[in-house]
Amino acid sequence: MIFVFDIGNTNIVFGVMEKGELKWQFRLQSDNEKTTDEYAISLLYLTEHYKIKLSDIKAAMVSSVVPQLTYVFTRLIRKYLHIEPTVVNTTCDHGIKIMLDNPSSLGSDRLMGAVAAYTIHRKNCITVDFGTATTIEVLTKAGEFMGGIIFPGVKLSANALHAKTAQLPEVDIAKPRQVVGKNTVECIQSGLYYGYVEMVDGLIDRIKREQFPNEEVMIISTGGLGTLFAAESRHAIYYEPTLIPKGLYIMYQRIHGE
Repeated sequence: MIFVFDIGNTNIVFGVMEKGELKWQFRLQSDNEKTTDEYAISLLYLTEHYKIKLSDIKAAMVSSVVPQLTYVFTRLIRKYLHIEPTVVNTTCDHGIKIMLDNPSSLGSDRLMGAVAAYTIHRKNCITVDFGTATTIEVLTKAGEFMGGIIFPGVKLSANALHAKTAQLPEVDIAKPRQVVGKNTVECIQSGLYYGYVEMVDGLIDRIKREQFPNEEVMIISTGGLGTLFAAESRHAIYYEPTLIPKGLYIMYQRIHGE
């Protein structure tokens, strides 16, 4: 069994992978003010509660887009799990060709999603990750990471709308009963939900015309809200909630030759 850590700007998702499957998954809030020992309390409590034997953990893979928390969790893994962690980046043996102007600028979360999508499916792929930022990545069946699109995530947009206006309330991200809202909450929900559905669908259309004219393309969504938006899309979208953990597991196999 191996630990996988996906450290993002909003949440830290970590879990235990065994034989390519995510057996347990946990979610903590990202907080740069927390210490190694504070995060360790949460990790050790969860592993004990679910009877996960730390002695059975033989490796730890880390993807992080928060440098401060990268340091915190690498210290935690060494101190409490007695394992030397592997922090993935673009210099690792990831098995895809990064066709970017500056490959080192590619975030490890985007990279791990791309690694999983290509390694598992070996097809032209468009991945959509509904995280703090919504990211769209483009991969060819030859294993070329062509680039992508980044824009504010739906929750970030909702929070900004509430924070920067005097009277608009904070709302849950949900599909409203109809497009034309009958009250302020429904109006905001419609703008967020249908606005993002149409934006993602439109961007997928443009990518297909630009990158894959007359070719088949597999579209994969991930992230906590991935299934909500995939359900309304006019495209056939395969929802894979564990795309990044699977990417980390694939990296473990490549690095360690398993």
